[in-house]
Amino acid sequence: MGNAFNEVLLNLGVNCKQKRQRQGLSVARLEQVSGVKAATIWRIEGGTGANPTLRTLCKLADALDCPLSDLLEP
Repeated sequence: MGNAFNEVLLNLGVNCKQKRQRQGLSVARLEQVSGVKAATIWRIEGGTGANPTLRTLCKLADALDCPLSDLLEP
């Protein structure tokens, strides 16, 4: 995949982790609230091998109480 895609995934991981930590949520708690498996959250936050679906991203954004665009911005 291209550099632009990799950059989006890295931004997603950083933004997701920062928002989760700012809200004092553990990965396990975010899993409970969002319905997204902890392993998927770990892969997204680590920027390693994750290619999440739009549905997964929307679940995370809802659970983190933010617009989807906040998770994707640089």
